[in-house]
Parts: sequence; C-alpha cells; structure tokens
Amino acid sequence: MPPTQRHRSRTATEQGTVYLICFARPIGNLANPHGQARHYPGWCKNLSQRLTEHRTGHGARILRYLMQIEVGWSCVRTWPGTLADEARLKGRHRHADLCPCCNHRMAAHRYVADHTLP
Repeated sequence: MPPTQRHRSRTATEQGTVYLICFARPIGNLANPHGQARHYPGWCKNLSQRLTEHRTGHGARILRYLMQIEVGWSCVRTWPGTLADEARLKGRHRHADLCPCCNHRMAAHRYVADHTLP
C-alpha cells in the first residue's frame, strides 16, 4: 500500500512501531552538512512487513532512491509509538543523536529496541 494510503487509514493514536533507518553513507549535497540525509524515521503496524516493502522498492521514496544509487541501509532502532510520535521524531531533525551507528556515545549499547521514544 502506498504511504499516503497507508497513513490515511490510520489515526494519530493507533499504536504501532516507530523505527529509525540509518544509511550506509550520507546522501544529498555533501558540501553542505545541512543539505544531507543519513536517516529515515518511519511508522508501521508490522515492522518486518514494512522493512520488506522498503527492501523490495515498495516503501519510502528515499529508500527506493538509495537502491538506485546502491547505498545500503539498516533499521537501527525501534520504539512502540503512534503516527503522532513518528511526526514528532521527523520534526526533531537530529536523528544522529538517536542512532547507535552515528552516535559514538551509544555505540557500546547497540540498541535494537527501546521502550520510550525521545
């Protein structure tokens, strides 16, 4: 199901999984640190199904682009949450702070799942 249809059928309070995907390398304007992307936050009801959609080119547009330019990615953190929580995370903009791959202070912990969304 396309993301817009997927989100239309959900309410902001429906529980699911908020996840953070980390790219193998930054994409965008590499000369401008503010013009780069290295993370993608998302929300779903079934994480394994959604990650399969992303891996097969039926998920988020940015992840389809990563396939085209042959940049790998991995899901590095998950939290129980709602679409409203995902929107809050997307608005945060400092995803590297939450990423165990990018945040060296977290590297020793290598989070797979957390219980609270920052």
